[in-house]
Amino acid sequence: MVRWFRNRQVSNDRLVVALIKRYYFGANLEDFLSLAGFKLLQPTSSEELLDLLSRHDPALVVVDLTQCDVSVLPDIVARSNGSKTLAFGPAHEEKLLNSAVDAGFDEVVLNTYYHRELKSILTRLLPGYVLPEVDRKEKRRSDYLDIPANRDPRGESQF
Repeated sequence: MVRWFRNRQVSNDRLVVALIKRYYFGANLEDFLSLAGFKLLQPTSSEELLDLLSRHDPALVVVDLTQCDVSVLPDIVARSNGSKTLAFGPAHEEKLLNSAVDAGFDEVVLNTYYHRELKSILTRLLPGYVLPEVDRKEKRRSDYLDIPANRDPRGESQF
């Protein structure tokens, strides 16, 4: 099942397909792309990803290496039809990271680098698009109180 964000028509140059099941890595990507006017499609399996790539020519294909089989990686690159490709994975999975490099991904990075430097990665892979700044405090609920960790709401120290 593909997760669609807003049912609106978007040209392929404003489309990103990402096989990311973990919210920790998908949320930042969704924030940047939606603010820049991109539509994000998130398939739930590598088979759905390959199906989407056979029907669309997205601007970028993003793959969490822990979510797909190594044997599918060359097919993902082959079906991307010239789209930029990005893969990321954990540092302790060197074999997995090397498989993505061997498959021909444009950029292969560690999870920590992906999370910390996502904006610069997207700027490199999507040239010509301006990705706006994402201010995390603006995205919080309006009733959120910014209270330091060692203080309670009444102003008394918890220590």
